[in-house]
Amino acid sequence: MAMARALGLKVVAEGVETDEIWHIMQDQGCDFGHGWLFGKPVSDIDYLRLVGTATSAAS
Repeated sequence: MAMARALGLKVVAEGVETDEIWHIMQDQGCDFGHGWLFGKPVSDIDYLRLVGTATSAAS
């Protein structure tokens, strides 16, 4: 994270599964999180449905 900060980059924590882990990462200066805590994995069909729904709602 220190290197990313020095380069002016944002940091993403991957594999975040619990609130505790996310709070630790935020305390360390992490900007974004990715993992089970934020959303469970979906199949390709379900993903396309979600994207299609979001795209349809935006137009």
